[in-house]
Amino acid sequence: MKREGDTGTGTAGGAAAPAESLRLEDCLTALDKARDRLARRGPVDIRLVRRSVGEAIPRRVFDECLLRLEREGAVSLTPHARPEKLDALELRDCVPSPRGPLYFVTWRG
Repeated sequence: MKREGDTGTGTAGGAAAPAESLRLEDCLTALDKARDRLARRGPVDIRLVRRSVGEAIPRRVFDECLLRLEREGAVSLTPHARPEKLDALELRDCVPSPRGPLYFVTWRG
């Protein structure tokens, strides 16, 4: 997935440390593969994406990766319509955000 600001070095603008950049690039690659496997248009439950990516990507890196992709316009992250109905495990798998727990990811383009 080509992202705006990607210098081809694994960092956007050279801001991330090398180890963090490698993890972020691994996450981006894993998300591309997950997108292909899930092959759906429209919102996808982030829990399914987490499971598709697997345990190789730490939770924090996965969350940061999705938030970065949203800032870049590659994905849209949306909260559940009724977050009060989610149980603790469902809430744990959401991406934390000032907008509330983000539950769905929609790939653009």
